[in-house]
Amino acid sequence: MTKKDMRALFEASIGKNKLLRAYLHGDGSYWYFIPLRVSERLYLAAVEDDFILDGFTVRRFRDLDRLQVKDDKCVEILVSEGVFGVASPDVDLTDWKSVFLSLQRRGENVIVEGEDDGESFFYIGRVERALSSKVIFRHFDADGIWQDEPYEIAYADISSVTFGSRYVTVFSRYLPPAPKENGKKGGPWKAFLKKNAPEGTSGALRLHFEEGVEAPLRRYFLRFAQWLRETYVFPTTLNVYVLARERVCLRDGSSVYGLFRSFDRRPPLIRIPAAVEAALREDCTDEEIYEMILSSFAHELTHYFQWALDLPQTAEESERQANFYRYRILDRYHKATGTKIVEG
Repeated sequence: MTKKDMRALFEASIGKNKLLRAYLHGDGSYWYFIPLRVSERLYLAAVEDDFILDGFTVRRFRDLDRLQVKDDKCVEILVSEGVFGVASPDVDLTDWKSVFLSLQRRGENVIVEGEDDGESFFYIGRVERALSSKVIFRHFDADGIWQDEPYEIAYADISSVTFGSRYVTVFSRYLPPAPKENGKKGGPWKAFLKKNAPEGTSGALRLHFEEGVEAPLRRYFLRFAQWLRETYVFPTTLNVYVLARERVCLRDGSSVYGLFRSFDRRPPLIRIPAAVEAALREDCTDEEIYEMILSSFAHELTHYFQWALDLPQTAEESERQANFYRYRILDRYHKATGTKIVEG
């Protein structure tokens, strides 16, 4: 069954007392959904679990492996119990931005899941802002403690959003008020603003493009780098290698979407893969893709400034801070220069 066929089956099952068994991409298990609404790329469903509803989920059609109509005694019971009478929440499925704007208006905590740099993530909390290519999301941990700084999650990395489930609804009753401020402002970047920089900082930012990097993306990098040079100082020379490949391969055989390395006797470097994965072309415009690649650059630049300051951070704290600034710096860049790759 093709994705087109699965979308057609899902749409045809809406309002027909149909229970669908959905096998998701990369997951051998399956879920039971009552279909409620579809768009070109997303679908909204109520989640059925042992004859009761456990909230709602918004997911991507591209992650469906198989979709089947369940037709047995359980469906007969669901009809008798009135479970199929669930009303569809007012959620705009045009794209992830419209989904998060709808959920923000509902004022409920939600769960966001997906994959970033090959690692799966699970965030639970509230939507703070929905921008064109990412959502600003305040997470709370298993102890009910709100994070100081919100995550900035790229829409391309999100596979599902869940709301109204028992877990998120009950947990939310026992939370303290979420913080209104983003914690410390500026982080390691602030120390190297030209107006704040220590005397004697005289390094350089140097870009090196591998043959095959798309010309429009080169221009985005060059413009961003020019603004960086005008706005920040670099305590040591930093070489940035923009590569015509999808990932950077590490010595242990793993691969990543960006790499910062420092050395004892030569300047530090950053490697950024700039070849676009085919899956991204399905969901994103070129401008959105270029923004994500630049955000990887900003992420690794944060690690450079952390290193320059010799910050006493754990690996987890370092990554959390870099994730926070990856889009924040791009937003500052667009506002300062009047450019507009995406809203923000």
